[in-house]
Amino acid sequence: MKQLFTTMLLLAAIGAFAQSGSNLTRKNTVGGYGALHTGITAIGGHASLMAGGYGGVLLDRKYMLGLGLNAMGNMIKKQHDGLDRNWHMWYTGLAFEYTHQTDKKFHWSAGALVGGGNLTERMPWNWGKDWEELHNWNEDRVVSNYGFYAIEPFVNLEMNLNKHMRLFASGKYRRVFGSGSDVLTDSKLSSPTFSIGIKAGKF
Repeated sequence: MKQLFTTMLLLAAIGAFAQSGSNLTRKNTVGGYGALHTGITAIGGHASLMAGGYGGVLLDRKYMLGLGLNAMGNMIKKQHDGLDRNWHMWYTGLAFEYTHQTDKKFHWSAGALVGGGNLTERMPWNWGKDWEELHNWNEDRVVSNYGFYAIEPFVNLEMNLNKHMRLFASGKYRRVFGSGSDVLTDSKLSSPTFSIGIKAGKF
């Protein structure tokens, strides 16, 4: 039994070496691209715009490794301890993506953004104040900041426009950990996002 197991390992190693040798004879390519997107998500039961982008180095026309950033395009209103508050969120991190059959006009890609971000709680402007006080932009209206971790896997359906541009529709799920907010909890910050966007670069 031990000899059979050793033989199987040896055959597997030989197969892996042969495969890696064949890969070395193929010309590997290095490119890169950036993507911008905007869509809609739900935060604390409120619909919200979510915009952002990602991009990086593209290896072998399939594997992208880079950075990404997403942020709310608006603030949502939610009370904290009986007081009106405005809330805003953003997150950033490492981004990676795999593209399947990149030369086909219609194809798909999948990946994830892994990192963290910040949830900000602010006092709303009191529009009943006089003009001078209202325009004191140096007034600090931030009540609290809550840092968190985020993981956001996604799947894109893509259409090639030409050699350097693509349109895509994306479905994602944002999972948030460790925010520490008792108003917008981790579960209320976690939500699907549906967006559309465009990619440009050397594919």
